[in-house]
Amino acid sequence: MGLGPCLTHHRLDVDPGPRSRCSKLRPVETRPYRSRRRASSAAETRRIILDAALAAYREHGYARATIAGIAARADVAVNTVYTSVGGKPQLLVALVRSAAAEAFARVDEDVPTAVGSTAEEVLGRISRVVGSLYSEHTWLLDQLWGHAPADPAIAGALQEVEAIHSGHMAEVARQLDVLGRLRPGLGVDEATDVLWFSFGFRQWKTLCERGWDADRARSWLDEQIAATVLAPVPASEGSPASDSSAHRRSHRTSSAGPVQ
Repeated sequence: MGLGPCLTHHRLDVDPGPRSRCSKLRPVETRPYRSRRRASSAAETRRIILDAALAAYREHGYARATIAGIAARADVAVNTVYTSVGGKPQLLVALVRSAAAEAFARVDEDVPTAVGSTAEEVLGRISRVVGSLYSEHTWLLDQLWGHAPADPAIAGALQEVEAIHSGHMAEVARQLDVLGRLRPGLGVDEATDVLWFSFGFRQWKTLCERGWDADRARSWLDEQIAATVLAPVPASEGSPASDSSAHRRSHRTSSAGPVQ
């Protein structure tokens, strides 16, 4: 009888207190950390799966690659591929979006603004970035254009990439307009279309399929773009060409003698 109240008092006043306080504190301390860890783990799993998908597509082709084979390469369950990314079309779309995001981020970093740049510099740098994208991702872009007609998901990704590409070409056209170098009669909208077409993947790929190397194809396309889009450089006062022309005019006048 003497021990009962003591034990009861011990259970009520000592034991529940620490547990209660811990139960209140633990979720606050651990939940954000666990969420970040899960997000990091999910992102890493997705990256591994996409790397495996790219390797499988390159080795077997898009049509013959299997989700089971991709899962085996990634060392994950088949269901993990589906829940992390999706089926074969979604894997291809994710690969294209990743490559496009990387390439177009490079465009944003490397293409100068009109301020302090020449028209030739603007065109030259966009050409190098786009050419690098095509050289590094030829196979992936081939798959995108090749399978878009048969798969709505891939067709949607193609439209997305084309829209981003068109947006960058519009920015280049606006820069050329600010510099006063668009060919007379050529507006920004029309210049955007010309740049979009001329810097397009299919034009570059067609020349490469005809036996041209990548640098030659890019150089020739650059020349055609400049000839189509750019106005001639206006002769500025004090330039070597202007000075030479003035010297020739002066020489002809002095040779002819004084004007009567």
